[in-house]
Amino acid sequence: MQTRRHTGFTLIEVMIALAILGIVLAIAIPNYSAYVMESRRIDGQIALRDAAQRMERCRTQSFTYVGCNANVSAISPEGYYQISVGQIAANAFTATATPVANESQTDDESCLVMTLDQTGRTDSAATAGGASTADICW
Repeated sequence: MQTRRHTGFTLIEVMIALAILGIVLAIAIPNYSAYVMESRRIDGQIALRDAAQRMERCRTQSFTYVGCNANVSAISPEGYYQISVGQIAANAFTATATPVANESQTDDESCLVMTLDQTGRTDSAATAGGASTADICW
């Protein structure tokens, strides 16, 4: 008597493989998204440090920060953050980076506003004027 051999996968084997794939994707996609947001924060940090350097360079020539913000770029190098320099006084300034509205960086809820001042002090918050989240963002 000859036995007939079946080739292929059973329905149970396919369902187990799909379940394992679903679990792996459920873990991998959120981690990847968080990694992308974290790496895009560096774009804002680079832009803030560049703004601070430009403000310092201007101050060495004019001995005041007043009027120096014209040298600062309004957008970060990769385009994820809008850069502004405010609270300008003769001896003080605060540079602020906020995510550009059409980018997915606005979903980065803990680091929506990053700031850098003339002393090099960094700060960040989930909202303008909100509680500090600098330990997460910087």
